[in-house]
Amino acid sequence: LTRDAGMRGFFVLTGAFIVLVLANRWIRRPILAVRNAFLVLEVRQEAPGISTLILVPALQNHPGLPFRPGQFAWIWLDSPWGALRSHPFTIASGADQPRRLEFTVRQVGDFTSMLGSLSKGRRVYVDGPYGAFNDDHQRSRGLLLVAGGVGITPMISILRTLAARGDRRPHCLVVSASQPQ
Repeated sequence: LTRDAGMRGFFVLTGAFIVLVLANRWIRRPILAVRNAFLVLEVRQEAPGISTLILVPALQNHPGLPFRPGQFAWIWLDSPWGALRSHPFTIASGADQPRRLEFTVRQVGDFTSMLGSLSKGRRVYVDGPYGAFNDDHQRSRGLLLVAGGVGITPMISILRTLAARGDRRPHCLVVSASQPQ
């Protein structure tokens, strides 16, 4: 190693930091996710290659997942310890219903294709919420929301939450699409 006490201290602190980061990722977060087990209530096909995964808590007394509109959560299939079987998705449901989570997903890869074919009652694990993209800190006369493709999901969450709150301000949603609907 090194004879310099300052460098030794730096290496010890760096090593401790790395151990803490790994313990958070591989021990703490999975344990918390196990407590947040959800069941598939429904998989609704929205369009070719796009589906909405609807989840409810596995336990009756579970409060759900309180979140702010625009936030996202990690979804694990089978086990929260699996690094290759998890993916982050924006929550599309309104924040007024923390016991009913909706995630609209474009099926473009192995993981997202699996989500579109999950059966009712399948156990999944949710870790979150994360992110700061939301409308809660806005004190405006209305919102202009711009989205493209499946990027509409945080905007839908924002609009659903505003509607549930009885927000009377004018809001405008502009969506870019490759084909007219």
